[in-house]
Amino acid sequence: MWTILFEYNEKKDIYVPVQSGYNVIPSAEIDKIVPVEKNVARQAEKVYFKDGKLKLRTGEKLLSDAELDENDKVSMEIEEMGIPFPKDDKVKIFKVE
Repeated sequence: MWTILFEYNEKKDIYVPVQSGYNVIPSAEIDKIVPVEKNVARQAEKVYFKDGKLKLRTGEKLLSDAELDENDKVSMEIEEMGIPFPKDDKVKIFKVE
């Protein structure tokens, strides 16, 4: 089942997504689990939960699965072409010891 796992944000009085996916196992304490369609789970950052309803953030638009798949395909093609992405020198990259 596709789900979004939410944590309650007391300051904003909304539930914000912290994990989403298919048959997700929570990696932290969760306040709410909401079953959703696949395309919604793939775009969890665009939604929040309030007053018993799943709501779309202002200015956001949910894409269909086909649109998401096309975006993923284009992203993979760009990576395969070796186009370098800008590096952030301020980010510390951890190595496995």
